[in-house]
Amino acid sequence: RMAASASAPAVKRVRACVVGSGICGLVAAQRLRELDVESVLLEKEAHVGGIWASPSMYKAVTIQQHKSEFVLPGKPWGSDAPDFPSVGHVRRYIREYAEEHKLDEMAQLNAPVRSAAWQPASKTWLVKAANGPAVETDWLAMATGNLGAPRTLDGRVYGGFDGRILHSTEYYHPAPFQGKHVVLIGFGASSVEIAGDLARAGVRVTMLAREEAHADWVLPRFGAGGQPLRLSANGDVAATRRSRHDAARAAVRARLGGKELADVLPEALVPQGEPVDGRIIVSEMFLDALRDGTVSVVAGDARHCGPDSIEYRNHVGGGTIRGVDAIISCVGFDNASGLWGKVMAPAPDGVDLYQTMFAPGVPQAGFLGVGYGFVAAPTFALLHAEGFARAVTGELELPPSDEMRRWIAETKARNLKGATNVFTDNEHFASVKKYLTGDATAYAKADGSAGSAAHMKQGDEDGSSDQEGVLSKVGRELLDERFVVDDEASVKNAYSKWAQSYDADSFDALR
Repeated sequence: RMAASASAPAVKRVRACVVGSGICGLVAAQRLRELDVESVLLEKEAHVGGIWASPSMYKAVTIQQHKSEFVLPGKPWGSDAPDFPSVGHVRRYIREYAEEHKLDEMAQLNAPVRSAAWQPASKTWLVKAANGPAVETDWLAMATGNLGAPRTLDGRVYGGFDGRILHSTEYYHPAPFQGKHVVLIGFGASSVEIAGDLARAGVRVTMLAREEAHADWVLPRFGAGGQPLRLSANGDVAATRRSRHDAARAAVRARLGGKELADVLPEALVPQGEPVDGRIIVSEMFLDALRDGTVSVVAGDARHCGPDSIEYRNHVGGGTIRGVDAIISCVGFDNASGLWGKVMAPAPDGVDLYQTMFAPGVPQAGFLGVGYGFVAAPTFALLHAEGFARAVTGELELPPSDEMRRWIAETKARNLKGATNVFTDNEHFASVKKYLTGDATAYAKADGSAGSAAHMKQGDEDGSSDQEGVLSKVGRELLDERFVVDDEASVKNAYSKWAQSYDADSFDALR
């Protein structure tokens, strides 16, 4: 009997299986529970929380959106949380959400998924994990996040270096690098934050970044008037991209002491596009280091490494960075589809998905949390959770694969970055939200309470809010983007707050 059990493990039968217990997985699991859908949550680690609970988050990490935009459903932030919470605050916040909803009780921990195979005869997925019984499920949600495997540096280029080489996921704090010269390879969210963290601690820092035709902006978290800079419109069609671009430009200029990025970056790395149309790269520390000259930025591609040097090439020739003690690779990650392809059959052929979460040719499966651009993770976590739950319950009927492919092609042709999952454009986000929610979901508001379906529907139809008739369009932009009202302040008090912090830049940004 024991031998038979070992060769044929028990199978758990459920209606829905969620793989991954980060923000998206937890929100999806809770939504399914609210609808009394029998489900299971599989997590590869010994705890829930996803990347925020992992040791790969360096000490200085701070969320890029204001806390009023980064809100889990029905879970307001505690009074001790700053405007932009640290990794410690976020970990505790996510843990409290999981504990309050007892989501750890439905989680199968230490259970990395080894395979997920579609069974045409039964029209179910058979999911096998390293720990626990196999799971047979009608619907499968892959909530494994945006990131695939870390990309590594080319050994043919960096093999001659004698110092330490590490990936950004191995960096935690500046202490081990005191008195050393550190070179960061790449120009993205991790590299600018780590560069700023090191520079603030007095470490000598050089950044070697590839010349790019479409370099991204580095933005601060606070605007020109000192108020939190809120650039994630989250589908609010009243908050135009133009106003967000202008507010971002003014904020960068203010942080650089009146300078422009063109004054402090190599020409090949100066952004040519608009601020919020690219990746979210946010770091006051890096902008401060640029302003103060405590970080050196070099444009070029590494070609060869000596024991303590890096030779690079660029459009004007190149040069050599000497006296290097350590290299930190910040060249990013593969996308999530690589992980899906390793365990799923069939699997998506990329991350461009129908309505941002369904894949042609992959039946009864949703891909949650794969989103980019200026939108907060909890916002599209709730969006995807609702879309998946409606598909599971039959409220949302998905179209044939050919129709999905047509939508994907048309959306890529018109959306930012030529991708379906870039949420920066308000109208694209609003359109996806309308499809996935059917205008009948409750969205988290800034105070953590739920907005009514009627309120959300009105906002979708006419771009208004509950202040319609009181505020002009510019007034709504002021209220939404130039400051945050954390209490029950009236519109008059809100205008007063803005007036007290008035300056030429803030007025010009909203003109």
